[in-house]
Amino acid sequence: MSPWTLDAGTARLRTVIGIAGGIYLSWWFMVELLLPGSFNPLPGRLFVVGVNGLVLGASYFSSWVRTRLSFLFTAWLCLLVGHYMYLVVGNQGDSTWWVGAFVTFAGASMCVQSPREVVAFSVFALGCALRAAATEGQIRHSIYVPGLATILLLANITKRSQATAHIATLQAERARKETRKADEQRLHLAAIVESSGDAIIASGLDGFIRSWNKGAERLFGYTADEVIGRANTLLVPPARRDEERDLAASLSKGEPVAPFETVRLRKDGSAVDVSVTISPIRDSQGELAGASIAARDISEWKRAVAQVLRARETAEAANRELEAFSYSVAHDLRAPLRGIDGFSHALLEEYGNTLDAAGQSYLTRMREAAQRMGRLIDGLLALGRITRVSIRDEHVDLSELARATAERLRESQPDRAVEFVIADALGNRGDSALLGAAMENLLGNAWKFTRHQPDARIEFGSILEGEEAAYFVRDNGAGFDMAFSSKLFGVFQRLHTQSEFEGTGVGLATVQRIVERHGGRVWAEGKIGEGACFYFTLEGRPES
Repeated sequence: MSPWTLDAGTARLRTVIGIAGGIYLSWWFMVELLLPGSFNPLPGRLFVVGVNGLVLGASYFSSWVRTRLSFLFTAWLCLLVGHYMYLVVGNQGDSTWWVGAFVTFAGASMCVQSPREVVAFSVFALGCALRAAATEGQIRHSIYVPGLATILLLANITKRSQATAHIATLQAERARKETRKADEQRLHLAAIVESSGDAIIASGLDGFIRSWNKGAERLFGYTADEVIGRANTLLVPPARRDEERDLAASLSKGEPVAPFETVRLRKDGSAVDVSVTISPIRDSQGELAGASIAARDISEWKRAVAQVLRARETAEAANRELEAFSYSVAHDLRAPLRGIDGFSHALLEEYGNTLDAAGQSYLTRMREAAQRMGRLIDGLLALGRITRVSIRDEHVDLSELARATAERLRESQPDRAVEFVIADALGNRGDSALLGAAMENLLGNAWKFTRHQPDARIEFGSILEGEEAAYFVRDNGAGFDMAFSSKLFGVFQRLHTQSEFEGTGVGLATVQRIVERHGGRVWAEGKIGEGACFYFTLEGRPES
């Protein structure tokens, strides 16, 4: 705190100290003028005034002095009285000096700040007076000492009265501030209620409306003048009057009323869907006095919910049709494809010798196309099943799934030498069957695209992506151009020709569906000729 920035009490005390020092300085000149030749040594006067100035000046620069300023001022007043009694003795107890003592004691006692300091000052001052009277032999035949004692007693009574009045003033001021604060809070709350977008209505126990904000006016169409004093049942459809009676009965018993949705009437007679919250209003004694009703228009939300329900029903119907179509594809298309493949195979075996090379090539290509179309149908059916199947919540050991998939890949092509690096103890919550399919597709993809790599390497592990764990499958195979990365997860979208690498273009789309159904996301990074890395996250908590 700056030495110049003080509370009102300290600033007032500084003023009193300055005035006291100034009055004592003026008293010098009066004594010299009115009592020339009296005993009044200059060093004593300089010492008393100097101490006053020292205390006043130090209060601007020393926090120790500031915190003890009242005590130090009382000590200076004692010094002043002691010096004055020294002058009384030096002037042989002259009556003029005793009269000055009356004035000095009375004035000094009124400057002391606290009742406790007044008592200390009075005891010290009376002791000095008794010593001076005893020195001059004036105790028995003088009224000076009793008079001074009376003045000091009156000063104590006056100071206590001042303290009592000061405390009463502070309490009154505190009460005024609390009242003003409470009024401001009420006005603030009233402004909030009035400006609220919701309808806020207060009603008494008799069910008559007592207050009506702008939100209620906008929602129901009535102005405050039109509804205040009327029963709140004018907002309730006839078919819901029983509901209102039940609510009133619950409130009268002091039972809580949970928020609920209902229908209310506007001024034009139209119905509006509202969400209602009812809170009790109690008086200053805590007795139930009425209810506060907050109503919010939820018509748009209701319409949105209805639209969502209709959309869900439409989607479910579409899914059922898609499922029926999938079964039709599976049964109706596979039979002709098997016929094309079978007859082409028989034609090659039985009549291959009569066909030239071109004819045999055509039949071979026909068989491959039929087989590829069969694989496409299988992929579509698998993708459809993933969309429809319900997800189980269980612990899934992803590391073990990766090892099992790697073993199956080695068994499918035992002549290939591929290094698998699989991190240990990677687990998550999810569906083991679906996540197994995802691992099968990702590792199978890496296996396929490292075919032409003599030192093929496939790695499965995890990293931290922000604050979540991301799993990855990395290979050093053919890679891809990042400019076409948006096509990776589309159905039938392929970045390599069939002659380069076989495939249906459904595998990565299947991975994406599985990951999204687990609340995660999937993305890829790659570079042509330098391999690719596929990342995915899962919503479930990672487990070791």
